[in-house]
Amino acid sequence: IVDLEVSTTPATCGQNVGTATAEVTGATGVLNYSWTPGGGSTQSINGLGPGTYTVNVTGAGVCAAQATGNVEAGTAGPALAVIATDVTCNGDADGTALVNVTGGSAPFTFSWAPAGGDDALATMLSAGTYTCTVSDAQQCSNTIEVQIEAPEPVTVTAMPDVSICAGASIELSAQGFGGTSGYTYLWSPEGPVVAPGTTTTYTVLVSDGNGCTGPSDEVTVTVGAVISPAFSISDTTGCAPLCVTFTELTGNNGTVSWDLGDGTVIDGAGTATHCYADAGHYDVTLTISEAGCSGSLIITDAVHALAVPIAAFAPAPQVTTLDSPAFVFNDLSVGATHWSWTFGDGSGATSEVPSPGYAYGEVGCFTVALEVSNEAGCQGSSATTVCVEDAFQLFAPNTFTPNNDAINDVFGVLTSVRDPAFFELRIHDRWGRERFVTEDHTAGWNAEDVPDGVYLWSVRILDTNGRLQERTGHVTVLR
Repeated sequence: IVDLEVSTTPATCGQNVGTATAEVTGATGVLNYSWTPGGGSTQSINGLGPGTYTVNVTGAGVCAAQATGNVEAGTAGPALAVIATDVTCNGDADGTALVNVTGGSAPFTFSWAPAGGDDALATMLSAGTYTCTVSDAQQCSNTIEVQIEAPEPVTVTAMPDVSICAGASIELSAQGFGGTSGYTYLWSPEGPVVAPGTTTTYTVLVSDGNGCTGPSDEVTVTVGAVISPAFSISDTTGCAPLCVTFTELTGNNGTVSWDLGDGTVIDGAGTATHCYADAGHYDVTLTISEAGCSGSLIITDAVHALAVPIAAFAPAPQVTTLDSPAFVFNDLSVGATHWSWTFGDGSGATSEVPSPGYAYGEVGCFTVALEVSNEAGCQGSSATTVCVEDAFQLFAPNTFTPNNDAINDVFGVLTSVRDPAFFELRIHDRWGRERFVTEDHTAGWNAEDVPDGVYLWSVRILDTNGRLQERTGHVTVLR
């Protein structure tokens, strides 16, 4: 008779380390073992977790036997958790890792690799991966892994080198990278707003939010030369229009620009000529630019264009007749203090009063000229034509022959008035019927549709002196 029992050892430390062994008595020869669960085929099986295990034993000349054993759960091993503190600055070794243990049986032992010591708290850690193995009093152990991180290295990039003009300021800039946010920049010499008098190199160092620093960077500020324009003026005062030449005196190779004060700007000319049409005081500015820098010279009231008097007058009358040949020339000038008149009749007569009178002794048209000046000596002039005509005359033929032979075909009147302000010609027959009327002193009557005979004409006209003249007469139509 086969006696079969199963002996077991517990699954301790919370791991599958239990065992089960078939204890057989009363049998000889080769025995066969079959375990469930697991399918083991040896007398002893291991690596078991807590649970019930059954073994069936068979063999030659042996009655089959079955037995069951229970693998108990032993004392649980330690459970681990870790709290890590990363490295403050790249390259430092101030990281920490603290292992917290739950479960297991005290006392515990700790072993850190590749560094960290033999305590629950590992210190002075650099960036990397660390493992800690914890063993308890029951020789149960557990291992945990922790990663200590480090920030990227702190670096700084300064702005490119830059050029400024003498006397100018500039704000320097730089950009930090890596580390943690919250950068602080330290400039040497002091910045970032700088106004160097000479070319200077500035060094910048950045620290991050943890106070970590890295290599510095540099930026050079090149200071341009001082540009001090100078120029000469050919004429500072004169009568308008006043033409002035401006000449740049420094010989600078930069770009030249003139602002001449009256809205005129001339670029690119070392010498500029300009005529001031209007009287006034004008500020002149010369600006020279070179390599991005510029300098300006402003001369206040550099040019004074004096006012020119405006000569003007009105003759009264414009046209007169020889029986009343006197004129008055009424001065209308502006800004004049001196007057000089000539009367154009060849007599050499002149006058220096503002509004002279003058009488002509002959028929004709005469150019009257006025020249005026002011206290500054500036001059202006004006001229006009006046005419003296014969005393009023009017001529009308007493006969005309409108037979279309192009000879004496039209009746009209001739007058000494050049361009009468009013004119009227009327033709009546012997019974008083009106046959023709016109207000054009150049028009005539062709006697169309009237028989030969005697007709009455009448003329009304304003003469040169504005007096109404009336004349009548007879004309014979003879074909």
